[in-house]
Amino acid sequence: MMRSWMAWVGLLFGVIPALVAVAHGRWLQAGIAAGIAVVFLMAGAQASKPRTPRPWAGRRP
Repeated sequence: MMRSWMAWVGLLFGVIPALVAVAHGRWLQAGIAAGIAVVFLMAGAQASKPRTPRPWAGRRP
């Protein structure tokens, strides 16, 4: 499931408006909305990954 708020923004302001714009034949608006969807969905997917531990980021003894 989508854990990131960016993925929800991409869905609400990108995917759904793109589908509505295609249904109404507004291709430029659909392209812009699809671009917004790609940016936010990719950012949301990146943000929802678990972070890998970095051994060099810890304290030194």
